[in-house]
Amino acid sequence: MVLNIFGHEKRLSVLEKIIEAIPTGIYFVDRQRKLLLWNKGAEKITGFNPNEVENRFCYDDILCHIDDSGKKLCNDGCPLHQTLIDGKNRTAKVFLKTKDGARIPVSVFIKPIFEDDVLIGAVESFTDLSKVEEKTRQLEDLKKLALIDKSSNLPNQDYLRLEFNKKVDLLRTKGMPFCLIKINIDDLGKIENSFGPVIVNSIFKVISHTMLSIMRKNDVLGRFSYTSVLILSPYKDDKQFKSWIKLIELLLKNCEFNIPVDENNISNLKYNIKSNVIKKESDIIDFNNFRSL
Repeated sequence: MVLNIFGHEKRLSVLEKIIEAIPTGIYFVDRQRKLLLWNKGAEKITGFNPNEVENRFCYDDILCHIDDSGKKLCNDGCPLHQTLIDGKNRTAKVFLKTKDGARIPVSVFIKPIFEDDVLIGAVESFTDLSKVEEKTRQLEDLKKLALIDKSSNLPNQDYLRLEFNKKVDLLRTKGMPFCLIKINIDDLGKIENSFGPVIVNSIFKVISHTMLSIMRKNDVLGRFSYTSVLILSPYKDDKQFKSWIKLIELLLKNCEFNIPVDENNISNLKYNIKSNVIKKESDIIDFNNFRSL
C-alpha cells in the first residue's frame, strides 16, 4: 500500500490502521488516475480486493460508474477526473459495478490531495446506499421458515404468495394499490444445457444483488419460477411507476453476467420485463396466473 506520498512515514502504521478500520469505501488515485490505495471498506462493498485493483487505472473496466440515466462516466463526465483537473471537492450518486457483475447505488465524495500546493491526486470515499446487509439478514430469517429458493437464495414462490395476499388485503381494507413487475430470463434452458446450473445460479445472483440494492422498505423481491423473479411494490402514481421500471431496465442493462460464448452464440443475456398495476378489486387476478404476465 503506497502511503509515503503523505510525507509522514512515522505515522504510516497508525494511518493505515485507521483507513482500514473505516467501513466506508476509500481509494486514492494519482494524477494519471492510477489506483494506489484501496481499503477494506472498498473491498467489502465491491468484492474487489486490493491486489485486483491497486496499480491499475480507475477507468480500466473495474467499477464502471454510471449515473441514473445510464451514462458511463469513466470516459465522459467522471467526477473524480474533473476533480483532478480543477482541484475541487465533489459529491455524486452513482451506480458502481461489483465484482459479481451487479449494479448498486453509492454516494461518493471526492477530495483533491495537495502536497506543497501541488495537486498530486484525489481521494474518493463511497458509501453503500443499498442496505443489502439488512436485507440479507431478513433472507436468513426466511431460510428458517423454508421460504427461500435454495438455488438463487431469494424468497420463494410460497413467500411471494403470502406477500401478495397481504397486499390484496391492504387494497381491500385501506384502498392501497400495488404493482407487480416480472423479470423473465429468455432461453434459460438453453443456457443451462450449454453451461450448466452454475451459470444459471450466477445469473440470478447478479439479478438479486442488483434488485435488492434498490428495493425500498415495502418492496418484495422473490424467485417466482425457474425463469423469472417477481417484484411486488406499492403503487403511488404512473410517474413513479414508470420511473421505477426505467431504473430496473437501466441497471439490468448495465449488469455483467459473464456468460461464455458457445456454438449457439449465447453470450448476452436476454430478458423481458412485464408489469401489472392492481388499483381496484376488479384488477385482482389469481396469483398462479402471473405466469402469463
